[in-house]
Amino acid sequence: MLMIATQMAFSQNPDLKVGQKTSDLVITDYILNTPKDKNFSNKFKVVEFWATWCGPCLGAVPHLNELQNKYKDNKDLVFISISDESPEKINKTLSKIKFETIVVSDQTKKTHENLIMRKDKSYSIPATILIDNQNIVRWIGNPSMLTSDLIEKFIIGESLGSGEVKKETVEIKKPLEPEKKDVSPSDFIKIYESERINHAVIFSESNPNETYNVASYWDFENARLMLLNWKVKSILAALNDVPSYKILLSEDVSNQKFDFLYVNTSLLNNEVAYVNEVKSFFMNKMKLNELNTTVATDVYLLKVIDAKKLKESENTSNGSGHSGSSKEYINFDNKKLKSVAKDICGFFNIIIIDESGSDAKYNFLL
Repeated sequence: MLMIATQMAFSQNPDLKVGQKTSDLVITDYILNTPKDKNFSNKFKVVEFWATWCGPCLGAVPHLNELQNKYKDNKDLVFISISDESPEKINKTLSKIKFETIVVSDQTKKTHENLIMRKDKSYSIPATILIDNQNIVRWIGNPSMLTSDLIEKFIIGESLGSGEVKKETVEIKKPLEPEKKDVSPSDFIKIYESERINHAVIFSESNPNETYNVASYWDFENARLMLLNWKVKSILAALNDVPSYKILLSEDVSNQKFDFLYVNTSLLNNEVAYVNEVKSFFMNKMKLNELNTTVATDVYLLKVIDAKKLKESENTSNGSGHSGSSKEYINFDNKKLKSVAKDICGFFNIIIIDESGSDAKYNFLL
């Protein structure tokens, strides 16, 4: 999985707490699987925040479909997939990916503001919130953490926990390095999101049997990094701020995958020192040395053969674009071909030279 998201912190609305009563969902558009009864206030709600450009969101769809189908006969429980995008854009994704959930949009962003948006207007997805039939928040987490057992407890009103790390377990004064068997993607999320952890390090080989539908993030300015199921070459590329094709490694080392979390809040706002610390740790762990060299290698050329088959993005005014991937999908949203080529270099460890000559922005789902 490779998702670059340095512009938004991986955290839900800090003011939203489990046990808090929230307002009704604001929905501007019903797009797919629209129910006859649109009054959700007296129902148990599994609310999934997603977007067409979010790879891990799309990767979570089969899991949510499975849960939706399991509980489809329960008229008091609804699964709602909510975006803040236009129906036109969402329908393009729905034509390629099957959703069993109720798909809606809130183009006012009020629901996002109430439930997942931070004070600086940023938010991260995928995000799942369980809200009961009294509109009380019962659980906050990632869709990969949502299980049938959790839903069963939710329906009968049992305590679900908050999805947060307990206070007594997070006063960490030295690097934390659990064994691989003790660490899951949800554990990474809990530690990465906790504002009470000041120094934590987790480094272990990825579990080939694990389903990684969780985004990876690095926020060097705030001294946080969380990379799940990443190849050595991709980790080094991120730490050196270069395309992965500029990293030369033996194939056996390059293809090793690791789960890597590094938090050190003493280096907040000291990006250079933080990156150097993380890089030194990683290089020592992998027993690697760095040197500069020049080699000849094969490259791919990106050209546009038939421009009529390309349709420009409709949201070019929406600032920078997004790219991301899950096990099943790679997304590019509002991206120039030059940026698409660069990202694909990272995804597939190949070299692409952009000769398209295009400055237009496009949306791709591969």
